[in-house]
Amino acid sequence: MTGNPAAGRPVAPGVSKRTATVALLLALALAAGCGSGSPTGPSGPTGQADLVATLTARMEGPVATLAAGGATQDGVRGSSCWSYGGATTACVDVVADALVPKEYLVVKRGSVLEVAGDIQSVSGRLGTLGTRSGQPDLEVVRELQFSFRMASLDVPSGDYTLELDGTWQQGDSPFYFGVRIR
Repeated sequence: MTGNPAAGRPVAPGVSKRTATVALLLALALAAGCGSGSPTGPSGPTGQADLVATLTARMEGPVATLAAGGATQDGVRGSSCWSYGGATTACVDVVADALVPKEYLVVKRGSVLEVAGDIQSVSGRLGTLGTRSGQPDLEVVRELQFSFRMASLDVPSGDYTLELDGTWQQGDSPFYFGVRIR
């Protein structure tokens, strides 16, 4: 062992070179990760979706549309509460028929759904229609797992009701769409 007269401790030969090498490698690894161009926030890939649902707050309440290719469909607003200018809040109850699609957008199995708009959060489900107490009822086939506001519609072929639940500062609302998976 050689001594380290400055610190007054013995130092094994090669220790200061190994320490310097490890420190240099660690610094290079950290620097490589910092400038990699990866997204730093919750924004994710865009332009990769087969369907785009846009949920938007308006003064009179939220609206939603679903687009696939050149076709679009307006969402049917479900039961919800909405604050108008902060002073007044109104709640609306909608009959169960809102679950029954009047039209369907046709998409391929495994299509990617992207949710856009000014929503604070979104959740979604794909389901088939059943009945409960003589009223239409959504029998959930798949809870959608959103990542960067995108989710895969990987379910068997068939007709589905897509439910998207949006939350805004003014309130929240579900919207219903018809989706035909091929």
